[in-house]
Amino acid sequence: MIRVLIAVFVALKALIACVPEDVAKSGIFNEVVAQADRQRTDELARVRVELKLADGSVVSNCTDYLVRGASVSIDESLESQLAKSEYLICEALDLIERSRAPAVVVKTDYGQRLADLLDLRSFPSSLNMRSDDVVHTLSTITVEKLTVDAVSVAMDEPDWHYRLEVVAVRDINGNDTPDWIVWLADEAKQGSYRGYVTLVLLDPMSGSEFAASPYLLKR
Repeated sequence: MIRVLIAVFVALKALIACVPEDVAKSGIFNEVVAQADRQRTDELARVRVELKLADGSVVSNCTDYLVRGASVSIDESLESQLAKSEYLICEALDLIERSRAPAVVVKTDYGQRLADLLDLRSFPSSLNMRSDDVVHTLSTITVEKLTVDAVSVAMDEPDWHYRLEVVAVRDINGNDTPDWIVWLADEAKQGSYRGYVTLVLLDPMSGSEFAASPYLLKR
């Protein structure tokens, strides 16, 4: 038993050693988000492309967006959906501020786990209509080859681009188990459909398949 425990400890230590020191401390993989977190005050106040809300009002910085976006949905026009992509970083910063870095950030194949295990039925996207009880992950829903790296997976079909990226690993729900902050880009290559969403994946390492929830619905 002691030999087994030592072997597990050595293996875990080796995995942790593969994670850069700054990532191990913060749990933030995306460098743009990491830099914004280091300059949080300036980033929250920085003027961005105006984003129109459903009630006709507009916001142009993270601070206003995080206050207004909690109660008012975004206008459904293409212009507003494109502008929304600039505000994903606001959502990531808010989630990071309201959570803590996990005790351990273990190196794993985040991109491949997103491809194989994320249930696409669990959150709104263009792939909902193509999902059923059998086919509901990126690995099973497309015949195109997926582009997978350490923290992301992308599907490029002739008429569609769909990408998921783990931007940070944090303890969001306070149970000492890593949760994932994921960005979704869901884009028609022709036509007017665009979707940019921050997803929250709670305890995605705990079981087999896992679900995601849109950020604004979690507030």
